Amino acid sequence: MKADLSLVLGCVHPPALEPESQGDLRQDLENVCPLPPPPPQIVGSQSPTDALLAVHHHEVLCLHVLRLVALALSDGFVQHVNEAGSSFLYEDVFSAGIKGFPRMFAKMLSPDDHLNCATPRPAMNLDIVRCLAVFEERS
Repeated sequence: MKADLSLVLGCVHPPALEPESQGDLRQDLENVCPLPPPPPQIVGSQSPTDALLAVHHHEVLCLHVLRLVALALSDGFVQHVNEAGSSFLYEDVFSAGIKGFPRMFAKMLSPDDHLNCATPRPAMNLDIVRCLAVFEERS
């Protein structure tokens, strides 16, 4: 039986973001999803390779944290979408799972996606919790 994660982890009530802020949306905005702090500042004795590895490890850690939060939110998200769309959905929506690690990691390293964004780049993933809906007609 699946545990009620809200009882185990506590409830999450992120603030609604205003539509005009769409260009600046990230998971690590204040009061949205607290992510682990970045690695300590690079010291003079740290090689460039070590510095890159520290950033990489921090971003992978953030990616895992975001996926764990998504797992905790997924069932409630599906329930809320079903309630909100009950008047126009052909069938109940369902989850096909949260966004996978390989996809989020690939987007982090893709020049067409998040490669040139500020770190931690996994914070750019806004669609980690997802659901699928079936409509009677295309329109």
